[in-house]
Amino acid sequence: MRVRAAAGLALALALEPGALPGQTVQPAFGVAAQYVRWRADLPGETDLSSGAAAGVEGGVRLGRLLQLEAAYLQGTLHPGSGSVDSRDFIDGRAGLGLAPLHWLVVSLGPHVRSYVAPAGTERWVRWEARARVQGPIGLPGLTGHLEGWRVLSAAIDLPGPFDRGQGGAAGITARVGHSPGWWVRLAYAVDRIAITGRQETVETVLLVVGVGRP
Repeated sequence: MRVRAAAGLALALALEPGALPGQTVQPAFGVAAQYVRWRADLPGETDLSSGAAAGVEGGVRLGRLLQLEAAYLQGTLHPGSGSVDSRDFIDGRAGLGLAPLHWLVVSLGPHVRSYVAPAGTERWVRWEARARVQGPIGLPGLTGHLEGWRVLSAAIDLPGPFDRGQGGAAGITARVGHSPGWWVRLAYAVDRIAITGRQETVETVLLVVGVGRP
């Protein structure tokens, strides 16, 4: 109930930006669908699985500099090869960002990713530093973005210490018709993280329909 109430408030604020005169709070809210392809490379074995996930994302811009962002997706991954079984996929992320320039956002925050199966749960709890550049790419109402991130630290439910992690994304966002605030975003991302003797790669294609400032 709390999640629904928060989503409803964000949507109402985005649709009626004049409801809070004189302030600089700019919210956004979106419904997301995602295709996920997961790969684990181990000595002598490669495991593959893929599936679809759905969820929500949202954010609030406070003035010109400060931004808060959050996203949550959940779905099921089905095995393609290797020894893995079907698993529930849960991915949640939050970040506090600064926009020193109108085309640049740098942020820091936690990212939790879990794979839930009858045999047990694999969970990654990470802290990530991110940088995103964005700007118009020609047609009216169309913008593009590039984003990169580095995993600063990670706690993992797997044997072996954390080694490294990084990733990147690219996407486009289009305003929908003449309705103020509505937009559609399409993005591709690849994320790699490694512990001793094991590397996991997650590729995603994300589609978001939202309202507010993207």
